[in-house]
Amino acid sequence: MAGDVKCQTARAKAFRRAPLSSALALAVALGAPAAAQPDLLCLTDLGQVWIAPGETNGLFGASTLLGDTSFAHDASNHQQALAGSFLPNGRTDLAMVDRGGQLLVAENLGDAFAEAVAQSDGFDFDTLNGDVVLAGDVDGDGLTDLIQIRTSGDVELALNRDGLFEALRVVLSGQAPFDFGGGSWVGLGDHDGDGREDLLRVSGPEGRIQWWRSTGDGFEPAREMGPSGFRFDLLAGWGIRTGDFSGNGKADVLCLTEFGEAWVMVSNGAGWESHGNWGALGFHDAPLKGRGWTVFVADMDGDGRDDLLCLTEFGDVWWARSTGSAFAPPVRAAWTGFQSHPAGPFQTFVGRFR
Repeated sequence: MAGDVKCQTARAKAFRRAPLSSALALAVALGAPAAAQPDLLCLTDLGQVWIAPGETNGLFGASTLLGDTSFAHDASNHQQALAGSFLPNGRTDLAMVDRGGQLLVAENLGDAFAEAVAQSDGFDFDTLNGDVVLAGDVDGDGLTDLIQIRTSGDVELALNRDGLFEALRVVLSGQAPFDFGGGSWVGLGDHDGDGREDLLRVSGPEGRIQWWRSTGDGFEPAREMGPSGFRFDLLAGWGIRTGDFSGNGKADVLCLTEFGEAWVMVSNGAGWESHGNWGALGFHDAPLKGRGWTVFVADMDGDGRDDLLCLTEFGDVWWARSTGSAFAPPVRAAWTGFQSHPAGPFQTFVGRFR
């Protein structure tokens, strides 16, 4: 795909429809039901959007150019691309925080994306200073809300009300600074199974866990869950993810080591049970390894358990299926040519884009 991407230079403020293969065009016809399996979507350095459609066997079809846009994921210019259910259409939409802090939302029409519409402002994306926007369903209404993490330790929330975002407001203040470059990971997950995504931080060499439960319109004070032994270190290739790997309806915590091993702490709703080694997968969360390796969480076979996908620097996608207590040996799900890096410009997402 890389050679094709380089020769496509047209850019536009709106996503433009591109010819699709007959099979893909039929699958993504406007108004068609969401696909049973998640798709992969890649936003390139030229603002193009490529899709690798999910297939029923846990694999992906050939990547196809879906259109182009002026959206960009570029930390040096404070531009962050996001994916989520931002509008009540049953599909995964795209959004971007631009360098001025404005939020732009592009609706997924099924076979194309609509022109981006400006919404709230006051956001910032600066990975060097630790300002990051997280996307998740904080109030449990099925739509994706936005959380602004500030370097100062403040957390601001913009709830999504039927496709329109409220203004950012501070919901947590005086927290320890969220130092991403210094070994601190922050993310979202429904750890107690109440349908609302909570805020979680894993930090320090001992893997100290702090858990802020969602109240629906904010977060409770942090619960100190103690050391986990997990580690987050982008330089060394250690990564953290959350997902319901056990299938009990609650988000677990996963640590990928520099050796490609997957360790999981299973949630019981009030905390996490002792962690165990779920397999030597050879997966790496290492954006600085070659052109970058990235790990995604998704239920690829519809069994109610989240699996792992690894996008390698060569554009291959490998799938490790969860059995509920371990990960099966990885199988090659596709070659996509996609790339992904937290600072940009290439950014890949998993979602229901058709």
